Amino acid sequence: MRYQQLLALAAKLPAMAQELKTAENKVPGCLSTVHVHASVQNDGTLSFQGDSDALISKGLVALLVRGLSGSTADAIANVKPEFIKESGITASLTP
Repeated sequence: MRYQQLLALAAKLPAMAQELKTAENKVPGCLSTVHVHASVQNDGTLSFQGDSDALISKGLVALLVRGLSGSTADAIANVKPEFIKESGITASLTP
């Protein structure tokens, strides 16, 4: 995935409510400040919201929000992590 695509996703990410940017929702180990919040919907699916102070990280958060919101916990658990390498975004990730 190209950086331009991640930047485009970042630009379209809906704003995350300030009250959700808590220590509990902060992603540990990121060089950037990243927050992700998940909530269970009435139909049992999950909805994600997120934000980051860095555009590439924000694009990655947008990928998660768009790709996983509306899925069940079981469906998310079955996502194969190999898609990260196949998408070419590993260069954007810190170990």
